Amino acid sequence: MVLRRAFVIGGLLVLAASLGAAAQPYPARAIRLIVPYPPGGANDLLGRIVGDRLAAAWGQPVVVDNRPGANGLIGVELAKHSAPDGYTLLIGATGTHAVNPVLYRKLPYDPVKDFAPITLVASAPIVLLVHPSLPAHSVVELVALSRARPGKLNYAAGASLFNLVMELFKHATGADLTYVPYRGSVQALTDLMEGEAQVGADVIQTPLPFMRDGRLRALAVTGTTRAFAAPELPTLTEAGVPGIEMTGWTGLYAPAGTPPEIVSALDREIRHSLEDPGVLERLHQVGYERRALGPDAFAALMRHDIAQYARIVEQAGIPMLD
Repeated sequence: MVLRRAFVIGGLLVLAASLGAAAQPYPARAIRLIVPYPPGGANDLLGRIVGDRLAAAWGQPVVVDNRPGANGLIGVELAKHSAPDGYTLLIGATGTHAVNPVLYRKLPYDPVKDFAPITLVASAPIVLLVHPSLPAHSVVELVALSRARPGKLNYAAGASLFNLVMELFKHATGADLTYVPYRGSVQALTDLMEGEAQVGADVIQTPLPFMRDGRLRALAVTGTTRAFAAPELPTLTEAGVPGIEMTGWTGLYAPAGTPPEIVSALDREIRHSLEDPGVLERLHQVGYERRALGPDAFAALMRHDIAQYARIVEQAGIPMLD
């Protein structure tokens, strides 16, 4: 009888402890934020801005976990298999969630089914870049130079989005450029600045300091309007290459199955933070523009872009990646 009573009491204590843990408000411990790109790139910078804000608001650490490689596939797949409890989140971008699905034959994740969109945070135009030694100061001059030097000019791309932009550029202009893939923007831009590659593309915030100090020359931006961070640059349409009106967006995701109340709490906090002048200043300093969308609107944008890029890839005859 005493032994049985001890087991009953022990079971009740375990149950009480479990209920107490379950009753703790979210978040009750550190949050892991996976960034599927190397430190220093645009998505990493945005991830740290978001992480800092969540940590300050909720009093729990937000640990940025950079998992670069394979155009973001490594980090995104890791997030896909994480527990859907709100303690592992993902910084996802146009490349990982709208371009990869139309460029890869076998993608190890489904951007729609495997993730719960939380908040679209910001967007930025993509900039066409060349090494300063290249005798090309306009888009027209770059195209002419590439044709005059067939097989001699390489373009560096640190993400699938920039690969797609450059392949569309080649298709639209007949430019002769060879693709050289990189694990992330920092490595791609480093080789571009060192002259190992001659041409590149990236969201404007990453190369912006190098554009300003002369280590890179910018020729044009994608998008329908000029970039507020570099208003002197023409759009590709203004430069004579219509039809490439793409922007890079970045947002926060959770693994599919994450409780809706946690998704809602994260969305509310992040969108609230985007009203903070200090947060906006940090975004603008690195070339981002605020673009706050909640889960439903974010999901709709993602589906729209996947369909749009699939049509573009088919029309341009861009080969898919293995």
